[in-house]
Amino acid sequence: MAWSGSWRPSALSAYHHFFREAHGAESQPTLYLQRNPLKPYHIDYCFIPEAWRIRLSRVEIGSGDIWAAQSDHRPLVIDVDLPGDSRVSMPNNTLQRSGMNVRCEPRGSWPADERER
Repeated sequence: MAWSGSWRPSALSAYHHFFREAHGAESQPTLYLQRNPLKPYHIDYCFIPEAWRIRLSRVEIGSGDIWAAQSDHRPLVIDVDLPGDSRVSMPNNTLQRSGMNVRCEPRGSWPADERER
């Protein structure tokens, strides 16, 4: 998408940047409508400040039966290496830094077999 004038978005989709996929052409679904594997969609996003794009170290969508049993959505896990901080994992949330309103979930809240990935 081309932006007109001098305005440019200050955030980008971590998934689309990391996997170099266009919006609407996602290869990995984040939702199986009504838990039906024949109805995959990519509808969950995590937007990060554009300045963080070089610090984006991992983007992953949870898979497997453990997640299917919990919800028709799959977790979107984003790892960003922030200077001076330990790695922060953000499942479907954003970060609270530099005046941004952000929430991070501790890794301990993930099912055991997904924690060690």
